[in-house]
Amino acid sequence: MPSSPDSSSEASVNNLNPNYFSSSPPDHSVYEEDDEEFTQQSLSIFEQCDNELFDQALMRLGSTALTPAKKRQEAFSKKFGMTALHVSLYNRCPASLVDALVSTANGDPRNRNILAVRDDDYGNFPLHVAAQTGCSNDVLRMLVLKYPEALLCENKAKRTPLVLVKRYFKGEFPAISLLTNFTRSYTLYRTRLEVNLLVHRTFVTEGKEVKAGGVKSRKKCERALHMLGFFLVREQYGMLFHILSFVGGKWKSKKKAKVKVKRKSNEINE
Repeated sequence: MPSSPDSSSEASVNNLNPNYFSSSPPDHSVYEEDDEEFTQQSLSIFEQCDNELFDQALMRLGSTALTPAKKRQEAFSKKFGMTALHVSLYNRCPASLVDALVSTANGDPRNRNILAVRDDDYGNFPLHVAAQTGCSNDVLRMLVLKYPEALLCENKAKRTPLVLVKRYFKGEFPAISLLTNFTRSYTLYRTRLEVNLLVHRTFVTEGKEVKAGGVKSRKKCERALHMLGFFLVREQYGMLFHILSFVGGKWKSKKKAKVKVKRKSNEINE
């Protein structure tokens, strides 16, 4: 006699594994980890740097799915007054991330340099931030070599990177000697460059113009002193070079007086 459908279903239920209907909930931790990883990857470069997700930021910067323009937009765009490089340096990021962020400016149609961008609150360049937070010497060396102009720039508090690192770190901190040597050598380089330009302009370029125009030679010594004093004062030298500027200032006043006399004589002749 064939068995009824009810009896067959009861038999199949009885043959089931007793652990099949477990009271414990299923493990969703694997899916939560996947969701968290997906969320981290979907963040912008700035958000990843701000949350100290340096590995994810490096992956996003090296991804071929994003266009160079999109990477530049995420790296250069300011949030909370800072770029992605500023917040990375505040979090003491590795040198590899700094190199990747700086490289985003390659091929920029506007010729921008992320190392030349100040933050909105304190007027800090990235080098100021790295000096203030005590980043590694590799990071400082990279920032200086790629944008040495920041060594002599002051923030809104009138502090250079060297002043900041001496202010926040005492004793034999490695960054102090590094920035001291860099600042001294770059200041000497800038001074030599300005002096060479001054000499070329005063004794070569304008000398030819004077000879071609048949005009009497000016007192080039006074002018050289004035220009030299101006350039050295701008490069943050001491009071001695202010004296040079005042000495050369006599030439300036004499030139103005001569211009006035010439204008009056021209008006009389007319």
